Amino acid sequence: MKASASHATLVGKRVTMTDDEPERPLRYAYKASVAGSPHLFELTEQGLSFQTGFRSGVWRYSDIARIRLSYLPVSMLRHRFRADIRNTHGKTVKIVSATWSGIVTMAPQDDAYRAFIAELHRRISKERDLACVAGLQPIAFGLAIALYGAVLLALAALFVRALLTGEWPAALFMLGFAAWSGWYIGGFLTRNKPGRYEPLNLPARLMP
Repeated sequence: MKASASHATLVGKRVTMTDDEPERPLRYAYKASVAGSPHLFELTEQGLSFQTGFRSGVWRYSDIARIRLSYLPVSMLRHRFRADIRNTHGKTVKIVSATWSGIVTMAPQDDAYRAFIAELHRRISKERDLACVAGLQPIAFGLAIALYGAVLLALAALFVRALLTGEWPAALFMLGFAAWSGWYIGGFLTRNKPGRYEPLNLPARLMP
């Protein structure tokens, strides 16, 4: 008897799996701190298995209600992404795309993170309707926009004052700082714009 096929989109690549083929385990691990133990995750036939510090367990895919993807850069690594996974009981685990590899060093794990998060979405979507949320919470995003706008207005006022008083170094500094903040903070806000997405169509702006 010929098995029927199902398709899943894994970050732009179309993968075909047969319905009678058992799901293969997929693992991911990262260190959340320099001295801490690795956080371990595995996609099994039973569900999402995890061990994070003193917490461990297995969440059935049908018990996972929401995934939030976000972009959270740090000083050591600008391209850093996070997935917050919440079950139907309100408990949450997080998966980060980078790991501590030294005292002051973080190493990206882009390919492994991308594959794990995409496969997690696929497996959950086979069991239930999944709430897929992108970016920051709307209130936090609104506050960040307001704060960034206030900073830009203050910079503009200081820039005009520097021009009027002939303080050219100060004016150049304000201009450079405004350009840097537009690139760094503006990029952060653009990537983290609140919204929703489909589980088999992950937002490129929130994936490495």
